[in-house]
Amino acid sequence: KALGSEFFDFENNNPAIDSCHSYSHEKYYSGKTSSKLSSKQEYSATYQKSLNDLPAGTTEIRIKFKISGDTTDSKEAQVVFSIDGPDGKNKLWLPATITTPKTEWAEVQSNFVFIPANYQFDSHLKAYIWNPKKKLFYVDDLTIEFWGTEK
Repeated sequence: KALGSEFFDFENNNPAIDSCHSYSHEKYYSGKTSSKLSSKQEYSATYQKSLNDLPAGTTEIRIKFKISGDTTDSKEAQVVFSIDGPDGKNKLWLPATITTPKTEWAEVQSNFVFIPANYQFDSHLKAYIWNPKKKLFYVDDLTIEFWGTEK
């Protein structure tokens, strides 16, 4: 069951989004800003949230976004879901390869199942796009959905 969602179009600074230095006005799906990945920017803007602030009963996170660029450039890019403990040390790192888009602005979705009880509640969830080949492409309209069972 859908428990909630958050939407980010990268138009305004938002405390849940880090890496604002990746913002670009060169190409965008909506508004006038996107997150640009390139040889100089390996990571997209990053969504961050404390596990304390997740909707109760969350067991799945769905990450959706629009991606644009040459279909070969985003070929080896990955959506990353991670959890860092209160000490800042990584406790979970799950990558999912992005399916190569066939259109100018394709929607991509990755689903990550996890058990919040396995982590301290003051741990932090992070979601971002990693560009290990440092190719040029753009990401816009990020949606984070929380799924699970209401408590």
